Amino acid sequence: MQKKHVLFILLLFLQNHSSLKASEQSEKQSLQSCLPSLFTGEELEFFSNIFLETQILLHSDKTGLEEDDSHSFETECDSSFSEEDEDLTRRKESEDEDEEKKYKSDYILTIESNNKFEVDTGPRTKKQKTKNKKEKEKEKEKEKEKRPKQENQEKSVLGLPNLGNTCYLNSVLNMIATSKLNQIMNPNTQLDKENHNDVTKVLSTRSLLNSLLSGMINKIEKKHEERTQRVFKALNENLSENLEGSLNVQHDPAEFYSHLISFISKGDNKNYDLEVAEQIFNEKTGEKTFYKNYMKMLPVPLTESKSLQKNFDHYFSEEIIESGEGKNKVRKRKESAIVNSPEVIVLQLGRFTGLWGETKSAKKVKIPLILKVKSFRKSKTEIDKSKHSNIDYHLKTAIVHEGESIHSGHYVAYQFIKNKKNVTIIRYNDRKVEQVSSSELPNIFENAYLVSYER
Repeated sequence: MQKKHVLFILLLFLQNHSSLKASEQSEKQSLQSCLPSLFTGEELEFFSNIFLETQILLHSDKTGLEEDDSHSFETECDSSFSEEDEDLTRRKESEDEDEEKKYKSDYILTIESNNKFEVDTGPRTKKQKTKNKKEKEKEKEKEKEKRPKQENQEKSVLGLPNLGNTCYLNSVLNMIATSKLNQIMNPNTQLDKENHNDVTKVLSTRSLLNSLLSGMINKIEKKHEERTQRVFKALNENLSENLEGSLNVQHDPAEFYSHLISFISKGDNKNYDLEVAEQIFNEKTGEKTFYKNYMKMLPVPLTESKSLQKNFDHYFSEEIIESGEGKNKVRKRKESAIVNSPEVIVLQLGRFTGLWGETKSAKKVKIPLILKVKSFRKSKTEIDKSKHSNIDYHLKTAIVHEGESIHSGHYVAYQFIKNKKNVTIIRYNDRKVEQVSSSELPNIFENAYLVSYER
């Protein structure tokens, strides 16, 4: 907008106010006297017409205007223009736009994206422009973080239909499919021939599981329901004896996972079992007891700490065991350590307490994206702490329990996909698979029961 147009609008404003101070009346007269020098003949005639029409409108019957509030100033003026005036107006607007690009006004009016007007005094500097640009970019990034991103949706797997209280089973199979645990179906995986009367059943079940997992990973919808039912039937025939006679009853997913892995692989499979060495030292006699455990999952007690890493480390802290009294009092030190580095580590959080797991703890436990694990050198007689390796394990899956007791409620699985800048979270609720935002984290931190990490 040019200065002469601003002056005209200001004059129009002053004219519209009947009660003006003496100084304002003087300013009005000064503006009127300078108009001829600012405008050309055609321009002066054009703006005089607008001025006249405005006066007619402003001093017309007020009652009529109040009755029709929608009767605007611009509408009245537009109806009085002739075609010649309209052509002149269009030519002037075009010229004004060209001149306005070259002209640097002392007042810059900007319209922000939220439709609010903001007036900046003085011309913009390069520094201000850069600052505003950075602020807008930050706002865009915040908006993106609020919305779940879809670029990693293709890395998810197919969900599984609920065949009757099978959410626990579905969540475990989701955990296997979305981590290196799916490699346990590899033909090279060892079988425990001594503990299985019929190896054919094991091979058949592994074949069916491999087919189902492959279809889930490659998202093959065709006959997906049929493959799921075949696997369920095979598992029900081979595992139900250890699980109250039927898989159609709500079960502990940790218990089901342990039976499943034991059935389809050798008990001490070094790639998938955690090897934990333990030694107990009797301070009175000097006697030392050493042994190893092969664990499908590591039970992690929930301490006062809200950090899963600290709770994990607490499991391997030295424990003092005292028994007897007086002269018969015996004091022992118990130490534990990991002495291998499996591909996958599954943690079982101590959510359920009581004799039958009837009480659940909703304690908030922050789950890190990377779990720091110390693996010590193997020894046949003791824990050798002279040398160890620090290994980073990356978060893959969390099985969450939604409910009050281990015997009721619902289980869902969350998959974590690491990107360059952020983490994509996929939620598996039986057959329903969806990408969710970080707003799901409180639910995960308060209800996570099984958590898997891989190298």
